[in-house]
Amino acid sequence: MELNTASACPRCGATDHGRPSVYYYGEFLPQVRVPVVSLSRTEGLVAVALVDCGIIGIDVESLDHMARADIEDVAFHPAERAVLARLSTHERILHSSLLWTAKESILKAAGTGLNISPELLWCEISGASVTLVAAPDLGLLRPPRVTVRRIGEHHVCAVAHNMDAVTTFSWLPTGSSPENLEEQR
Repeated sequence: MELNTASACPRCGATDHGRPSVYYYGEFLPQVRVPVVSLSRTEGLVAVALVDCGIIGIDVESLDHMARADIEDVAFHPAERAVLARLSTHERILHSSLLWTAKESILKAAGTGLNISPELLWCEISGASVTLVAAPDLGLLRPPRVTVRRIGEHHVCAVAHNMDAVTTFSWLPTGSSPENLEEQR
């Protein structure tokens, strides 16, 4: 069985962005169980998350890109900005990157993408776990579980889901072959 993906934005109907769907030979098969998929890409890395059922959202960012991004006023809740203000430049880049990927993964899992302002989500990071402290109604039965990780030296990744399972991150450095697969739990 060959699976393919297509994207469609629930707001505007465009196919160049939006939540991906999985289909078989161009035909949507609602009677066939297909995985729920989320995709993300950044400088030097592509991330894919799949689950049998439920919700999933993934985001990956380059730390170099995030160091240049001027998103603090539009992306972070006032409580998050207060935490960021107390950090050194290096810590601030890492923490803001982890917060951003967490928020993007949550909004992807909810199916809204950036139709909801990330500033409205208040997240707290403790180790690899993220707590969603406050958010508008995301249409979810319960808040997603969110795990964040640093991937190698130059990237961070977050996965939001509603499973009671261990999140494993696997990645291939750019230009590597499958035997170079790296993994973190």
